[in-house]
Amino acid sequence: MVKTGSLQEMWIEYLDRYQTMSVATSSPKHGVDCSTVYFAFDKTGVVYFVSDAGTGKVRNIRENGAFAATMDDGGKSPCGIKILGKAVELDAEAAASASQLLKDRIPAIKPFLQRPNVVCFKLEPKKRYLINFAWGVDWRVEVPRNAR
Repeated sequence: MVKTGSLQEMWIEYLDRYQTMSVATSSPKHGVDCSTVYFAFDKTGVVYFVSDAGTGKVRNIRENGAFAATMDDGGKSPCGIKILGKAVELDAEAAASASQLLKDRIPAIKPFLQRPNVVCFKLEPKKRYLINFAWGVDWRVEVPRNAR
């Protein structure tokens, strides 16, 4: 098993590998929703994403906030990220900052961000994992929220 650097450094390095994440949400009223979204992250590793307000994932998040996400490269390498927790809708000021992170990271998203009804979310993980099968089959390590 080869690991170098702190878990937080590895978290940032893994986030930087990917541009999209698969998200899953559910609610008793609206059922299950699964989709792929672009994401950005700040220097502390907090993850943000945007969506149209009319989507199933937004309806579910607004109902209960429960959220699961994975990030990987479609099987090209045996590693990725898993996040379990809740998604919190941001107010206008915080959304503007998160949207700037998205524009800086993924320029192609700029036209989408100009649409009406775009909402921005921050992920608040209860659990976050780095996954790397090169370190062992189904190997994962939990990254504590206060990791340095």
